[in-house]
Amino acid sequence: MTADQIPWIEPPGVYWGTLCGGPELASAWADKFLPGLRASWAPNAKGDGWYPGTTPCLSSLYAAARHAELLVLRPVLNRK
Repeated sequence: MTADQIPWIEPPGVYWGTLCGGPELASAWADKFLPGLRASWAPNAKGDGWYPGTTPCLSSLYAAARHAELLVLRPVLNRK
């Protein structure tokens, strides 16, 4: 999903955490997606903050019950 810069398969990302089948696998997937998400949402990031792994990352974090991490993740708004 992250290699495809055009989100042709974006809808499964919403259910990514559920599709993992359990919190352990969901957590592992969240760990794979988090570096890209954090990089795209960083204050000094170039571009508009869009990352193709955003939705599956957030879904995985939720399914893994990593709620505290969800609460502190937020995109930097009003980039110039």
